[in-house]
Amino acid sequence: MQNPQSELCCEVLRRLQAHGMLNHLTLIGSWCLLLYRQYFERDELFSGLRTRDMDFLVTIPLAIRQKIDVPALFKDLGFLIDYKGTEGYMQLIHPEVMLEFLVPQHGREDNRPYDLPQLGLNAQPLRYMDVALMKPIALKFEDIAVGVLHPACFAFHKLLVAPRRKEEFKRKRDVEIAVELLALLLNRKKPIMPNGGPDCCGNCSHNRAVQEMAHPHPEQRELFWKLSFCTLRDVAVPNPFWTYCRNFVYGKRPEERNPQEIPRGWITASGLYEGYVRIPWNDKNEPAVSVPATCCICGRVTPEGITVMHNGEQLGFCTNRHYVRWWKTLHRYNKLRECMFETPEQRYQEKPQVNSDARTMGAGM
Repeated sequence: MQNPQSELCCEVLRRLQAHGMLNHLTLIGSWCLLLYRQYFERDELFSGLRTRDMDFLVTIPLAIRQKIDVPALFKDLGFLIDYKGTEGYMQLIHPEVMLEFLVPQHGREDNRPYDLPQLGLNAQPLRYMDVALMKPIALKFEDIAVGVLHPACFAFHKLLVAPRRKEEFKRKRDVEIAVELLALLLNRKKPIMPNGGPDCCGNCSHNRAVQEMAHPHPEQRELFWKLSFCTLRDVAVPNPFWTYCRNFVYGKRPEERNPQEIPRGWITASGLYEGYVRIPWNDKNEPAVSVPATCCICGRVTPEGITVMHNGEQLGFCTNRHYVRWWKTLHRYNKLRECMFETPEQRYQEKPQVNSDARTMGAGM
């Protein structure tokens, strides 16, 4: 990606990262297709794609505390403020790249710009983005980890919005992209997405969000996620529908739960997909999966690994097996064995390397 456009995009991402904004943004639109080359490990994909648009979906409600003047952040790079259409959606334009910010649209059709005074911007509301964000992943743009839509969600979103397109060629293009992505996913040797399972925190009576809302209504999805908190273990649950424990009580009548129940076992999360598996949290720290990581066990660098916080430091792992191997050096749980999970050679479909797992267990700790 070494060209003036990609160099400018890298600088944009670096500045957003330096100001703590990338954790609150998801890259959507055509730039996702370029990053999917590494996801599918095929550099020739979408080789004819040319686009100036770099679109970011903003997480609402916005959790950034400090005020950041985004237009001023990029002014010295040559970006100018422009307004799109009669509604006045703000854009930051440059001869090489055009930045636009969007938010999910809920409820009735309302095309008015969504004000983001904390960022010095307004954003365009966009339909069906909750569906698109069901399972975001992180991919590398040069050396920067960026949140993007999962290819399956990207394809599904294209199929949802295609009938709303006014121009026939755009409708046709949306469908073509969706079909191409779905075909790539079906032919991919690694499975597409995990199954969350019904016995999750999103359905549990001990979850404050279930107690107050019962289930996430489409127009209040962000509120459900924000409220998700285990009142039994006193811990926030960032991914309620992919988090589990042995104290699960179906939330149909949360008032009947036992608030004095003793916590049993460990909190677990859906691990890297190799069939349906779960891996334990590191105490109250949730492991992040399908994210760029450098394995502290074997040194492997992967765009789809596991990271977890430990003693204020982020550790990385290439597989569920190596994560569990590390985890068992800290916690005793005889029923959890690393042989239950696939090896790095199985996951990455390569011949075993001599001493590939023989590095010290303390590396990176």
